Amino acid sequence: MLNGANNGLKEEMIINTLTELSSDHSGVMLNLKPSNNEKEFKEKLEKIINTYEKWKENPENKKAISQELKKELENLDIWCKETAKKDNSHVFKNIG
Repeated sequence: MLNGANNGLKEEMIINTLTELSSDHSGVMLNLKPSNNEKEFKEKLEKIINTYEKWKENPENKKAISQELKKELENLDIWCKETAKKDNSHVFKNIG
């Protein structure tokens, strides 16, 4: 995710999408409320967004922070897949 010359634009698009997904009025959040996964999902998104902001603000630590960001995105993917299996929810299948 964070390797290459056009990283800034790609990462910004990913973060914008995650920010939109974390909105209380997004279709994703509305579908999560009945399954009680809303809070955990939103916390994971906020952690990723905060890490990205840290990445933008600390150019001297970009490599370490970008590795942290990549790991958080991978963890979100794993969480979505595991939750989709447990809840049989199409929402997580589409996100992960």
